[in-house]
Amino acid sequence: MCRLLQGWRDGTIKPTAVTAVAPKPREVTGWIIRPASERSDDEQRGLARILARCDSLSTVEQLVSDFTGMLRQRQGQHLDTWVAQAKASGVAQLAGFAAGLLKDYDAIRNRLTLRCSSGAVEGNVCRLIL
Repeated sequence: MCRLLQGWRDGTIKPTAVTAVAPKPREVTGWIIRPASERSDDEQRGLARILARCDSLSTVEQLVSDFTGMLRQRQGQHLDTWVAQAKASGVAQLAGFAAGLLKDYDAIRNRLTLRCSSGAVEGNVCRLIL
């Protein structure tokens, strides 16, 4: 250690600083959307570091995680609670998304709850209208 410090004092060795590389927004978005069980340990630590710095991003992560869980597990009975939380979150984009869900509430709730799909019918109706 003394030799290293001496080299820095002499100017023969230039000290190098290691700078942390910030993750790209696309990476962070992927971490948030992916279930925790599918994230690597490094991704989990990176996300935890970022969420610790920003309360609104923590809110977004929680609400997105809850919503994707509803989608994956077909839990339409939680939609009302999620919409209320999103509207009260203070995040304009989530509140807007929640308001958009309410415009076609019955169809969305049925899709999250029921096993059958009317996707083929809807596609044909749209094609006829256009």
